[in-house]
Amino acid sequence: MCHAGVGQDYRSAMTRAGVVLGGYLATVHRFVTQRGETNDTDRLCTSGRAVLTGDGLALIAFLHAARTYLTVHQAPEEVWRWHEAALTVVIDLVIDGATFQRLDEDLRQGLVTTYHAASGRGPECGDSADLACR
Repeated sequence: MCHAGVGQDYRSAMTRAGVVLGGYLATVHRFVTQRGETNDTDRLCTSGRAVLTGDGLALIAFLHAARTYLTVHQAPEEVWRWHEAALTVVIDLVIDGATFQRLDEDLRQGLVTTYHAASGRGPECGDSADLACR
């Protein structure tokens, strides 16, 4: 998702997309934490950590694993709204030509910053902060 010579509008759009995805990761994290340990927790934590480092394919894996988890554990409507918003972001990125090998740096920065803020984990945790699902 590298676009050489892109303007501020593109960067702002990527940051906004990252904010949605960071909020989504934090929302799923809270839901998983409230539920306790399950068979799917490790998979969600592993792919969530990879997403925070900028792995675009891990984002797709996280969305898939989260959808299954949210269905099995009957997530409330608010969590599903975040899931739908994240799917919308990903679909828009695909339409715009994203390959998902690596997340755009502005998107990743928005994702990480929002995840830290929404999950109560400050920036001292680092960019690839532990997605502490346990």
